[in-house]
Amino acid sequence: MKRTLLSMIFTCMMTVMALQLQGQDAPDFMLTDIDGNEHHMYSYLDDGKPVIIDFFTTWCGPCWSLHQTHVLEDVYSLYGPDGADIMMAMAIECDPSTTLADLQGTGPNTAGNWLDGSTYPYIDLEDTAVPMSYGVNAYPTIMMVTPDREYSNMYGVVPSTTDSWTQQVLNNLDPKPGVDLFALESSFASPACGSSMATIKFINFGDTDPGTANVQVLVDGQEVDNADYPMSVSSLSVSDVEIPINNLPTGEDVEVELVITPEGSEATSVTGSIAAALNTDLFVRVVIEGDGTADLDGTNWEILRSDGSVYYGADVAKDESLDLKVYVDEVDCYSFRIYDPLFGDGLSGGSVYVETSNGEVLMDESNFGAEASADYFAASVSSVDEKDIVASEMYPNPASNQITVEVSEDMTLPASFTMVNQLGQLVVKDVLQASSNTIQLNLENGSYIATVTGQNGKVSVQNIMIQK
Repeated sequence: MKRTLLSMIFTCMMTVMALQLQGQDAPDFMLTDIDGNEHHMYSYLDDGKPVIIDFFTTWCGPCWSLHQTHVLEDVYSLYGPDGADIMMAMAIECDPSTTLADLQGTGPNTAGNWLDGSTYPYIDLEDTAVPMSYGVNAYPTIMMVTPDREYSNMYGVVPSTTDSWTQQVLNNLDPKPGVDLFALESSFASPACGSSMATIKFINFGDTDPGTANVQVLVDGQEVDNADYPMSVSSLSVSDVEIPINNLPTGEDVEVELVITPEGSEATSVTGSIAAALNTDLFVRVVIEGDGTADLDGTNWEILRSDGSVYYGADVAKDESLDLKVYVDEVDCYSFRIYDPLFGDGLSGGSVYVETSNGEVLMDESNFGAEASADYFAASVSSVDEKDIVASEMYPNPASNQITVEVSEDMTLPASFTMVNQLGQLVVKDVLQASSNTIQLNLENGSYIATVTGQNGKVSVQNIMIQK
């Protein structure tokens, strides 16, 4: 009852004070936190830093609910002295009768341990002078004090997310001259083979958009790539910037440092880890079960080289049951990709399974949406000589619009069939399920290399002339 009566009297006094103080400069104060550090309000403001003050009491339920969101802690970690150092935040306990034990969650008048997980300063008041000077009439009261010494009660509009708090901070800053980038967070596409993509969330505290930036990529302190990229981050705004990372070592996990130097600005550095794509020797095994509609929605798969060219691929038949080993012809980074361009529901009634030569799973999907991909590194290859060339018949030769392939009895079905033009470009790809197959062609006149590769690695190669 005593606490209730005191609270009513205090609320009435604060309401009158708030009306009287409207339009005045933020009151100055010098307060000492529970760790013995002094905090001078005008010193922060004169440094150009907005200050967020959480006026609360340890026994206040709504205060505890706000505290448990950890939003203020997140903002302080990002932008306070140990982050970008462009703002300040503090919590002021306003009930003179509470103690340090209440802040620690062990006293009689507390909702919990307020200090656990909090790095911003806590001030335990011995009197109510400061909250009265700011017109505090309810708990919690969040005040935003700007460098021009204006202050506002954020009651009813307290941001609930780190992003919305970020915007509040930016709204109360004056931009610095030039480009002044700060990396909020970063992520690196992983696993990767030879190349990756960094996504960095930047804030620009300056008044100039960088436009472009030089990016130096270091692995174990050694430069592996250096290039200029477009980079747009407007003044006092947040933007996600994607930066390609090339020339990475293959077959191993790496620690990467990006040294990013915007035009006319100082460099900023971002570090991260990139896991290596799985390694394979000789081949990957592709197992596909059709879903009954794969042919209608154009589901198809392919294997791409590191330069983006297609090494091998085929359409998926609606009732297909495929179990195929795809051999590679050179050490390189490869990407297995499967597409469902029409319905975008993957093989909802079927499946796609891809594994390396030593049984490590690259992909095991059913409803993969419109596209799924997995990168791998072929650490060794098998040349045609090592695979035992066998004789498969391909006729007629010269051909015009179709060719018949009689697969050698020494090959294990299904077999892959490819044709490459004189520029080394893959122009025909198919899967041979039977010993005799007719393949429709739509090729220009010229010379082509046709290759049949069986499940057991046996290979037939023949030069085919197209004449129409």
